Amino acid sequence: MTSTWRPQSWPPPFTRQPDVDDRVGRNRCRGRALCADGGVVVARQLHRGAEISEQLFADSLSGGLSNAYSVLLPTADIANALAISVPSYDVNLFLNGVQQAIDGDPVGGLIYAFGAPVAADTGIVTLAGGIELLTIIQAL
Repeated sequence: MTSTWRPQSWPPPFTRQPDVDDRVGRNRCRGRALCADGGVVVARQLHRGAEISEQLFADSLSGGLSNAYSVLLPTADIANALAISVPSYDVNLFLNGVQQAIDGDPVGGLIYAFGAPVAADTGIVTLAGGIELLTIIQAL
């Protein structure tokens, strides 16, 4: 006959057992009748898990919005420059070419009036696209 070792009282009595809170260092079961079954402990753990989950969600959302803002701000500046400043610059280049044609160089003035804005737009749009690409890469 083989005997199995068992504690003195099997099954254990259903009594209050202290569960020490690590952060506060006090008995969590004080004033609660059924702490031994873990109901209060489980409820506290679920509450802590929900708090941690909520905090992670808030941090993730805040970080995502901050990252989106950091990408969209340079994008808005580039769009503003391309929509407002570049057309104004093109008009000035065109008028300089017309002025050159009036001053006695009609062929060179007309070439400058139509060619300079196209060349300037090509360079500025290429530069703006490169800056936007670097901004997006930086955000990733």
